[in-house]
Amino acid sequence: MCKSCRSFAISISKNVFLVLFIVSSVSCFSYGQNTFADSLAKRIILQKDDTVKLGLMIERSQQLVIAGEYQKALDGCSEAMILSEELLSSATSAGLALSLKRSKASICNITGGIYRNQGNNDKALEYYGKSLAIFNGMGDQKGVASSY
Repeated sequence: MCKSCRSFAISISKNVFLVLFIVSSVSCFSYGQNTFADSLAKRIILQKDDTVKLGLMIERSQQLVIAGEYQKALDGCSEAMILSEELLSSATSAGLALSLKRSKASICNITGGIYRNQGNNDKALEYYGKSLAIFNGMGDQKGVASSY
């Protein structure tokens, strides 16, 4: 084989290796995200404390968004919203009520982000507005800033 042909073959081999490496890395990363979300789902099922369960549900929804699994994330946000409203209606202390309101606002914020990522700006604004109203009502300026 001539020098230029050998050089060309090595160059192609390096490029093929690089492409395969990138594809396998992306696949592993995506798989890792799903595995983490799946492990959170298992922890949610096993969790007996509803306030801890709510936090896990919110975290799982965020991980699903990162993995690009928007429908699963929306479903998780809906379930988390139902639980947060149930817990809020029976909150026995002001501190718990405040924490649950913050959770509810975070769920709205995550939901708004999902709709924004999907290009549904009207729904995104609706949920960002809900988040903003809750954070404003609590006087949480950091939360207000995250709602924009």
